[in-house]
Amino acid sequence: MSRAVVRDIEIDYDRSGAGPDMIWGHGLSSNRQHEDTRELFGWPRVRKHCRLVRYDARGHGESHTSTDAETFSWRSLAEDQLALADHLGIDRYIAGGASMGCGTALHAAVLAPHRIDRLLLAIPPTAWETRQERVAIWAQMAGLVETQGIEALLAASAAMPSPDPLVGRADQQ
Repeated sequence: MSRAVVRDIEIDYDRSGAGPDMIWGHGLSSNRQHEDTRELFGWPRVRKHCRLVRYDARGHGESHTSTDAETFSWRSLAEDQLALADHLGIDRYIAGGASMGCGTALHAAVLAPHRIDRLLLAIPPTAWETRQERVAIWAQMAGLVETQGIEALLAASAAMPSPDPLVGRADQQ
C-alpha cells in the first residue's frame, strides 16, 4: 500500500496490474479492505487487463479525513480522484466505482471529460424519490456510531448480505 498527499490529506492507495489505467472508488462507509471481504469484484482478473488503482476515499479506511463537510461533496470527491491521478502521473484513465465511487467517477467525468477514457459503474447511488429513504438509513447509522461506537456499526454491517445488483430484474426472477 502507498500513500499520497492529495488536496491537503493523505490518501491510501494501491496500484497493480498491467494495461490501461483504471481508478476505482469504493462505496460510502466502505474501503478497499471491506470490498475484499465481500468479494464483489474479481480484482485479480481485472489486474490482468488494467493497471488498477484502488484507494480509500477521504474519511474512509486508511485515508485521513476532514472536518469540513463540503470536502465530502460529489465535486470534492471527484477532485480528490483527479488529484490522485495527477499524483500518479495518470493523464487519462478508466474511472470506475461502486455506489459513492460510482458517483465520484461520474462527477470526475463531468469535471474533466478529457481525462476520462471510459466509465465502469456499479451499484449507482440513490437519487430522486429513493434518496430520502437512504438518508434516513444513514442517519440511523450515524446515531448508532454516536451512541454505541463505530464497533457496533461495523458489527451490524458485517452481518448484512452483500448487495445483489440483479435483485428486482425481471429476467432474474
